[in-house]
Amino acid sequence: MCSITLRPDDPAALRELVRSAPDHLTRQRALILLLLSAGVTWAAVTAALGCSSATVARWADRYRAGGVPALTAHVPRPSRLQEACEQLGICERRFEALRTTAIRAGVAALEPRPVGRPPRVISPDHSEITRLRERIAELETQLQAALIRAELAGALPRLQPEPGKPRPRSGRAKESKWSRSRPGNTSKR
Repeated sequence: MCSITLRPDDPAALRELVRSAPDHLTRQRALILLLLSAGVTWAAVTAALGCSSATVARWADRYRAGGVPALTAHVPRPSRLQEACEQLGICERRFEALRTTAIRAGVAALEPRPVGRPPRVISPDHSEITRLRERIAELETQLQAALIRAELAGALPRLQPEPGKPRPRSGRAKESKWSRSRPGNTSKR
């Protein structure tokens, strides 16, 4: 089945379709039939037009069955959406809603996200609690240090002054003969 025999008026009708068909698929179908009728092999037709041999066979068979009008007639095929809805037992509106949800989820999954765990949102109450815990820890440390000092003060022996040495005076500075007199100082040199 390398070639096809066209009906007497069809070559002119096919050339007209190649020149003025509104869509490129109809032009391609007419061109397939013209090339096959000229004796071009299926392999050469598929290579020249960039279509499959199944496409060439389909349109050759449709021409044999219905002539030139078969090339332009819309052949309805069952909708894949209707088939899917029947298999799932849902209406088309529900199917579209599910499909939209799935597409949005897929797009959202492709969005770039920061690496690692999401940052923890700290409320004002949480920051106040954290500050108070830090203050408690600081005060407990100071309390421990004071308790240790008191324990050491109670456990260590007290040093007694040596018997011949005078005790240092507290509260008043010693005056020396070298100190300057200051205003209000009544001491004599």
